Amino acid sequence: MNVFLFGTGSWAKEILLSLIKFKNLNLFIISKKQHIFKWLSKNKIKNFKVVKNLPLNKRTIKSSVIIASKNKDHKLHTNLALKKKYKNIFIEKPLSNKINDLKFFSKKKNLFSSRIFAFDKIFNELKSKLNFKNIYKIKLVWHDQPSSKKREKKGRHDKSIPYSYDVFLHLM
Repeated sequence: MNVFLFGTGSWAKEILLSLIKFKNLNLFIISKKQHIFKWLSKNKIKNFKVVKNLPLNKRTIKSSVIIASKNKDHKLHTNLALKKKYKNIFIEKPLSNKINDLKFFSKKKNLFSSRIFAFDKIFNELKSKLNFKNIYKIKLVWHDQPSSKKREKKGRHDKSIPYSYDVFLHLM
């Protein structure tokens, strides 16, 4: 199976670190940026190819696309993957930083987005114990900082969307 990954930021790297555990995948990183080579070398990641463009899906090998690029590029990369005939496209949250783009995403098939806490034991236990009929307000306190350090790299929050919106998508 071929997996094409858009993005070279912290989430793309987290996804890549998970994907390299699967030996039956052909991993392709779509990037024109050179900094990714230093990171790949430092982390001793060898089972990959870096390509500058997403190739046409010839469907001789099952292929998927993962979009973990900048939020502002999600629609562009999704549209490109659809035009190149890819059927399974995973988009890292949020889908876009523009509310008007949601109409575009809602009309497409085989698009998937992340909900990283969907299988979290604590959240699911809490959900099972709540009586939602009596809840009219929920206050969440998130302990992540807008600027954090992930794997020795300073993470940056996309300031084009409110921080609370970015955090809330983890919990939905």
